[in-house]
Amino acid sequence: MEEVLKKEFNEIFSNGNWEKRGYYVNREVLFFRKCIEHKLKEAKKDYKDLLANYDEGNSTRGTDPSFKGILNASESIHSQKNDDLIASKRRYIQALTNAFARTKQVGTFGKSFGTGKIIPPQRLFCVPHTTRNIDEKR
Repeated sequence: MEEVLKKEFNEIFSNGNWEKRGYYVNREVLFFRKCIEHKLKEAKKDYKDLLANYDEGNSTRGTDPSFKGILNASESIHSQKNDDLIASKRRYIQALTNAFARTKQVGTFGKSFGTGKIIPPQRLFCVPHTTRNIDEKR
């Protein structure tokens, strides 16, 4: 799917008209919507997998009591890392969902929240949920 999207990206944005216009036309926005849907589908699958695997391998049942203290500390660290991954994935899904909603609002997708200038399509292709130009992120 990634290769198909890259090819379509090159076909749509090779002319540079987006920069002259200062906004994205319907065909371009629909392309980004497709990219967001693809990334959202992958993120939701990853999130589901993280939740499903959350408790696997973390049980100390049947373990010798002298080792349970060490295992509990290890499990605590592992659990915290999983919590962080799950929270991060949840934020990513929300950011993609918000970006998808912006594609439905005329003239809002692809514009920087800070300057109102158009965000280059190369950046949106890699980070479709961004709301800022790369210069503003520095």
